[in-house]
Amino acid sequence: MYPNTQADAGVTASLAEYSSKSMGHLGIVAQICREIDLAGEIDRVVGVDPRQKVTCGEAVVAMVLNALGFVDRPLYLFP
Repeated sequence: MYPNTQADAGVTASLAEYSSKSMGHLGIVAQICREIDLAGEIDRVVGVDPRQKVTCGEAVVAMVLNALGFVDRPLYLFP
């Protein structure tokens, strides 16, 4: 769709300045946890055992998201 008038061209130009970002299916809280690297910070403080399948940081983030109701299954039902 091409602008027909100067007014349409202004609207099209102003819309081009905006962008969107997919935040995943878990929402704003999950994105904030990623941006502040919550799991990584917890892992740095607690340490990571190479035998772990899930680190302490990942488990804490999962518990936070589960407690806030962003998932509909208890954590023990996840693979």
